[in-house]
Amino acid sequence: MPLKLYLTFVDTETAAERKHKRLVKLLGYCYDEDVGVGFLVSEFMPNDTLANRLFHQKNMDWSMRMRVAYNIAEALDYCRIARAFSYDNLSANSVLFDKDGEACLSSFGLVTAIIRYNRREGGNVNTGNVTYRFGTILVNLLTGMQIAPSHAPEMINGKDVTELIDPNLKGKYSKEEATVVLKLASECLQCNDYKERFVTKEVAPTLEALHAKK
Repeated sequence: MPLKLYLTFVDTETAAERKHKRLVKLLGYCYDEDVGVGFLVSEFMPNDTLANRLFHQKNMDWSMRMRVAYNIAEALDYCRIARAFSYDNLSANSVLFDKDGEACLSSFGLVTAIIRYNRREGGNVNTGNVTYRFGTILVNLLTGMQIAPSHAPEMINGKDVTELIDPNLKGKYSKEEATVVLKLASECLQCNDYKERFVTKEVAPTLEALHAKK
């Protein structure tokens, strides 16, 4: 069955507000009226996902990890400043690399955040919280391991950077920088309240300072 192609965003006004170099551009959507199936259409990201490069290829050096951390924080900080909706279901799979090898956030997370804005989840830890999820990403970058967000706090609790650092780095990393990242991850993983929807404003400048050293 042919798909009908619409190249307009669900809400063009809010989409214009969310244009940023670290957010994948959402071009439109395809929708099959007969079967009720839709597909989002976004710009092409040719250089894979963070999940594949970090967990499977295992060849990401420390400098790139710091750049990725800053790129993600930069995008989330933009969402906070623009007063956009929170980014939904942030994970290593939603971080994509553009033609220049820079990390960008999939636009799908913004769309689902709008759709599910009023949803509330039970439990003591809100693992859907974007700040909490960003803390999990930082743990991923430190350890090179794919973990469930709910397991991130116990993984780093009481541990030193040298116990956590990805062995695939083969010692080629800055312990000072890794310690800062671990501290940020710990702070983010403590943000489990729905009031803490966005990455705190201190995170992006801290990571920008680390990135600037490269």
